[in-house]
Amino acid sequence: MPDVVSEPSTAGVSIKTASEFWRANKPLCRGILYWQLNDCWPVSSWSSIEYTGRWKQLHYHAKRFFAPQLAVFVDDGETLKLNVINDEHRQVNAKGQVTWYDWQGEVIDTWPVEAMLEEDGNHVLWQCDRNVIVERQHEGFFHVDMECDGQTLTNTWFDDVYKRLPLPKATVNALVEDTDGTITVTLSTDKPAFFVHAEFADEGRFNDSSFTLMPCRPVTLTYTGSATADEIRSQLSIYHLAQSYTPTH
Repeated sequence: MPDVVSEPSTAGVSIKTASEFWRANKPLCRGILYWQLNDCWPVSSWSSIEYTGRWKQLHYHAKRFFAPQLAVFVDDGETLKLNVINDEHRQVNAKGQVTWYDWQGEVIDTWPVEAMLEEDGNHVLWQCDRNVIVERQHEGFFHVDMECDGQTLTNTWFDDVYKRLPLPKATVNALVEDTDGTITVTLSTDKPAFFVHAEFADEGRFNDSSFTLMPCRPVTLTYTGSATADEIRSQLSIYHLAQSYTPTH
């Protein structure tokens, strides 16, 4: 496994950051478009779908930041807030927690959050004095995990730019299985891993990617495409913020 630092998708992180900030400014901002959707030939670009139809990291993020409900951290310089947006014209119940983790995945602090989200609303469900975070800068990261109308809302916030963070060198393992024609890839990690991205060298895609993966909380992805489980095992690569490699299956 090569010991290299892997950057998350520039387009993915940039457009995710902007789109979430604008949605958190609702009702001042009530719509978002991004450039661009896809490519018609092999090229390096800001598209979210490759010319083959394979999803880049940006498209997985778009699936989340364009969802009817969104949980996003907003830092105004004095306070770190959690905004939960509901774009549907009906009330929706949201319940979960905000957790401050250290780089080994141990809990520094945790706060339960629960609310009935008003229709077409924007709610601040949690906040923390920025001075409290500054006193323990670089000690960890904030993560929200909520259940909302049968969907899981997650997001992660860091207190500095990635290159100055003591990111853990996590080892991510992948288990590829074929159960009655449904191919799944279960990812697990020994330490927190960020922007975890499963990439199959051929055509097809997974139902999710480019997310935060925590120890003792494996995530199972479902593959859509014509490949076999053996083909995926031999051509699967896993990327995350602190390291990229082809996993041992």
